[in-house]
Amino acid sequence: MFKKIFIFSIIFCLLTELSSYFLSQYGMFLVNETPKLYKKNKNFLNNYEWRNEKHPWGAWHLKNSTAEHIQSCWNVQYSSNSLGARGREIENNLQKDFILLGDSFAEGWGLSENELFKTLIENEHDNNVLNLGVSGDVGPVNYYLMYKEFKDNFKHDTLILLFFPFNDFTDNDINYFKTKNNFYFHSNIPRYKPYYKKISENNYKIIYPQKAIPRNNWDGFDIKTDNLLFKFEVFLYDNFWFGNAYKTIKFLLNMNLYEAIFQPHSGYFDSTIDQQKAAIHFLEKIIGMANNKKIFIISIPRPEDLKRLENSYEDLNGLYWYKSLEKLDKKKKYNIYRLG
Repeated sequence: MFKKIFIFSIIFCLLTELSSYFLSQYGMFLVNETPKLYKKNKNFLNNYEWRNEKHPWGAWHLKNSTAEHIQSCWNVQYSSNSLGARGREIENNLQKDFILLGDSFAEGWGLSENELFKTLIENEHDNNVLNLGVSGDVGPVNYYLMYKEFKDNFKHDTLILLFFPFNDFTDNDINYFKTKNNFYFHSNIPRYKPYYKKISENNYKIIYPQKAIPRNNWDGFDIKTDNLLFKFEVFLYDNFWFGNAYKTIKFLLNMNLYEAIFQPHSGYFDSTIDQQKAAIHFLEKIIGMANNKKIFIISIPRPEDLKRLENSYEDLNGLYWYKSLEKLDKKKKYNIYRLG
């Protein structure tokens, strides 16, 4: 009996790994990375190896490196310069150059180099754009810390910030994030990313989870811990195609499918007043640092935002965040653009 169970288990594991391989090759999982064990070019990183969380602003890229990112609808390469920013090395930095801030929209998640917002700007204008966009659940606190880090070492007269209300209001809200699986990368080790803590009205402190550990890549291969579940997950991702299925299953189990389908979230209209006030606070700090620079803030809607706008039962002018940005716009502090 034991022998039959053993043989069945071996066959089941082999078939699971084989099917995970084929599904990964066709980009059918939410994550389709090649395990280290099977990589032909060990110097060519996958998407998770290319990203780290060890700086005060959280998510960033390995410097001077290249990675491949394969999903069901794209197969692209990413590259970073000596600062870790996505894109080519900027050899001749001029005062007329731009800095671009934002999340995956700015970074160019799933896009080739010639499709980037950064590249479109450079093609339209005779200047360089330092692309500080990065994926990885980043919001206004991250943007503030990144701009503070890079602004004095890169000459520029224009700052562009891509603002995505869908998650920019929640990405630095630690109470919201603790209810989501993406508060952790593995088991119960918190991610090393900044959050805000409200001290008093318009007074916020930047905090990090107490047990957060900086990591040199998103899979955390370098982290030393006694956590057995963490070690198992790292071993799984490093050696088996099933690691992609495992990551996908974890994501789907954490996802509220009913809410996503029947009660879709609108960042424009559904964010709490506390989340709006915190986001505006850090956006204003960025504006304050960009002294005498031309500043453009572009808000990006999702389909649910547009639907509620088009149906005329929601009014932007009644929202705290929009009224606050409009007020600064009227004072000529910067220009705000709403797509859609």
